[in-house]
Amino acid sequence: MRENYRAVWVIRYLFDCEEQQGIWEYYQESHRLPNSKQLEEMMQCHKNGSLDRLEINKIMNMKPKKEKMVKKEITIKKEKIKSFFPKDATDEYVENVIMELLAGWAEKQEKDTRSE
Repeated sequence: MRENYRAVWVIRYLFDCEEQQGIWEYYQESHRLPNSKQLEEMMQCHKNGSLDRLEINKIMNMKPKKEKMVKKEITIKKEKIKSFFPKDATDEYVENVIMELLAGWAEKQEKDTRSE
């Protein structure tokens, strides 16, 4: 949500009216605001004088480059997460809750990806 406020601020104060209109029209069609990487791309085009509706669509529809995945173990210290759980929570309970939350998050990410 915070990124949306930043996007709105950048669009409002750093782009001219015609560019704002193009971004607004894209938003009305897709209900998507640019993320920080897309805003950077748009700023480059703005500086070059080439940010038009076609360029906005191109930037907003670019597929992100897949980063090379490195498999490694992740450890979260109990001190960082203990405030989110009952004092008597077992390690197994904490792990199960985290896994359920991650499964829900992954499902949402998949839906968001399919809707793009």
